Amino acid sequence: MDDATPLRAARVERVLFLQRQPCIRAMKYAVALRERHPAIELGFAYQGKTLTGWNGAGDELFARWWRLPLRGTDEAFERIVNDFAPDVVHSHNLPDVLTVMAARVLGDSTPVVHDIHDLQSLRRTPYEDGFADPQDPIRAEKEAIAAAGLSIDVYPNRDARAYRELAARTPGMTIHDTLAPAELLRRLPAYDVGWAAFNTGLNAAHLDTALPNKAFEYLASGLPVAAGRHKALKGLIREHGVGVVVDHPAELPAALAAAGMDRLRARVAERRHHFTVESNIDALVDLYRECLGPEPEPLEAGRARVVAG
Repeated sequence: MDDATPLRAARVERVLFLQRQPCIRAMKYAVALRERHPAIELGFAYQGKTLTGWNGAGDELFARWWRLPLRGTDEAFERIVNDFAPDVVHSHNLPDVLTVMAARVLGDSTPVVHDIHDLQSLRRTPYEDGFADPQDPIRAEKEAIAAAGLSIDVYPNRDARAYRELAARTPGMTIHDTLAPAELLRRLPAYDVGWAAFNTGLNAAHLDTALPNKAFEYLASGLPVAAGRHKALKGLIREHGVGVVVDHPAELPAALAAAGMDRLRARVAERRHHFTVESNIDALVDLYRECLGPEPEPLEAGRARVVAG
C-alpha cells in the first residue's frame, strides 16, 4: 500500500460504559450516540443505582446493564467483558480505581478511555452515590438571590426537606417537584436566565476547574447564564458572550440590565448548538476509533499473507 494512502479508521460496534454511579453526563453521551451513531451498541457496568434509579430515565438508552459487586470486582468485570465483547471501555468519572481495575483486567486486549469531569483532589463534598450530603449547601446563595428582588425557581434532583423549609421562609423562592431530565429541559426555556453560581465555602478550587452540567443545559435551552467568579465558567461566558458574571447575587439585576436581555438571548440563540453534546459527539467517536487504531488492510482476492516466526 502506498505510504500516502490514508488508513481506514477502525469500526466501533460496542462501547461499555464503566462508572461507579451513572451520572447525567453519561446519559447525555448515550442520547447523542443513539442519535448520531445508532449502530453503536452501548452497555453499562456500574455500582450503585442505574440512571433510571437516580434520574427517572436513561436505562433504555443502553442495551445491557451489569451491576459490579464491591468485592470480586475483577472477576465480575471479566465476565461482563466476555459477555459483551466491547471494542472500547469508557470509564467515566471517578473513582480512578475502576479505570485501574479495567486496565488490569483487559491488559492490551481492549482500550480503556479514562474520562473525568471532576478533580477529586479539589473536591471537598461527597458525591451523590449513597454518601451523606452536606447540610444546606445552597442556603446562603439562594437567600442572597431572593434579597436582590428576583424570583427564583429551584428544580432539585431529589426532594429535600431542607430546600422546602428554606423556600417557606424565603420570599420569591419556589421549590418544584423533582422532574425527569427530559421534562426539566422542556421547562427551562420558559425562564429568563439560568443561575450557575455555587457556594465556594468548601469547593472553591474544584469549581474553578469544573464546568457544571447545568450551565450547558441552560445554554442548550436558550437561557443566558448568570455565574459567580468561578474561573472556568467565567472564561466560557466571557469568551462566548452568553451571560453575565457577578461577585454577589445582589449585583445580578444591574448586570442583566447593562448586558441587555434581548442582546443576551440573541447571542445564546446564535451559539446554543455549539454547546450541545449532540454537536460534539463525533469527536468522542473519533477518539474511540483512534484508540482502536486502523482497520487491518483487507486481503486481495487469491492472496494471503503469511508470517513465519
